[in-house]
Amino acid sequence: MAAWGVGAFENDDAQDWATELGDTVGESLIASSLQAVTGAEGYIELPACSRALAAAQTVAALFAMPGSGLPETVAGWVARHPAVAQSRYVDLALSAVSRIKTDSEVAELWHQSGHASDWLRSLEDLERRLRDAAGPRSAEASSAAPPERPGRVRYHEGQWFAVPLRNGGYALALLARGGCKTRGGLGYFFGPRHNSLPTEPDTWSASPLGAIYIAWFGGLGIAGGRWPRVPSSRPFARRDWPVPRFRRVDPGAPSRGWLVEYDQEDDGSGRPMRTTTHDATELADLPVDGLDGAGAVEIRLTKLLSLS
Repeated sequence: MAAWGVGAFENDDAQDWATELGDTVGESLIASSLQAVTGAEGYIELPACSRALAAAQTVAALFAMPGSGLPETVAGWVARHPAVAQSRYVDLALSAVSRIKTDSEVAELWHQSGHASDWLRSLEDLERRLRDAAGPRSAEASSAAPPERPGRVRYHEGQWFAVPLRNGGYALALLARGGCKTRGGLGYFFGPRHNSLPTEPDTWSASPLGAIYIAWFGGLGIAGGRWPRVPSSRPFARRDWPVPRFRRVDPGAPSRGWLVEYDQEDDGSGRPMRTTTHDATELADLPVDGLDGAGAVEIRLTKLLSLS
């Protein structure tokens, strides 16, 4: 997730946003970042969530209600723009936070990580400071019940899905571990690019060695209906679709890596069974360990199939 903490600025996208804000004059970046979430239809991807939460924290700071960990660039911008402290931005920020909490890629990833409670507490603190900033009117507005979540697609391991590509068409995917209970799991992803939805014969011709990408991923794309199911009568057996060994690399010491191994009977929760230190060059051919959001998977597959 490129995050190192639950704070709004404890991830790469928000840090980049803070740097961009420091070079900005006026409120346009605040407004556009919040509206990218409040005006979105359906799926809200991770970068947009991170930027909107950073903007919401900045709005709170404009009203002298800053949270911990406010970057110096943001604090400097706030000091230079006192006139931006307008109630309409509080309302916009509260709407964005509410939307991110209930139905977004970042919410899905935090729930998958097992640390959702810490993340939700940080958002509740942000909401409290925003309500305090603008007084009773915003507090009353933000207490309204959030919109009902649309119906969710139920799914389980062994099912096939079509992953929409960003430049049109689809890739084929198999959920090899996991399901609704784990909110995602282990996926095998296949080319070539399909101009229309893949069909059952495509599922029968796919093999583990033919996968172009294997990764743990969040299931919001499936649950929300963006990844249509591809009906197939092909039998599924875990032994035919093993959980591969993965690798991690130390960013501070690229020559050092870790071999990450999982239980073959993992239920889809993606908890490592064993992690051992290795020379990174010995692990170069293994897939990278981590958890991808649905949007990240779509972008990765689009790039891979654009190169093929």
